[in-house]
Amino acid sequence: MGYTLIVDDEPEIARLIAITLSGIEIPTKIAYDGEEAMALIRQELPDLVLLDLMMPRMSGFQLFAYLKNTSETSHIPVIVVSAYTDRDDHAGLRGAARVMSKGSFGAADIREAVMSVLGLT
Repeated sequence: MGYTLIVDDEPEIARLIAITLSGIEIPTKIAYDGEEAMALIRQELPDLVLLDLMMPRMSGFQLFAYLKNTSETSHIPVIVVSAYTDRDDHAGLRGAARVMSKGSFGAADIREAVMSVLGLT
C-alpha cells in the first residue's frame, strides 16, 4: 500500500484525520493547500485523497478537477471532507468516492469510509 493524502488548510483537522487513520495503519501525508498537494502527487501518486474544498492558492474544486481530468490521476479515489455545503457546487464533484460534511461525522466514520474506498473492509 502507498499512502493516503490528506489535503486541508486547517492543520488541526488534517492532523486529527492522520491520527484517526494511524489507528488502522494507513500511511498518510498532509498538504495544506492544493498546490502543496500537487507537488506531493507529482512525486508519488497516492492511493486515496481526502480533500477539503475551501483552501487558499488552489481550491479543492480545482485540485479535484485536475485529478479527475488527468489520465495519470483519474483513477485515484477522492473522499471530499468539507464544511462547504453548497449543493449546486457539489455537482462539480461527480466522480468523488464520497462527500462528507465536516461536523456531521466522527473518527469512526472517517475510518469506515477510507477502509471501504480502499477495499480494506
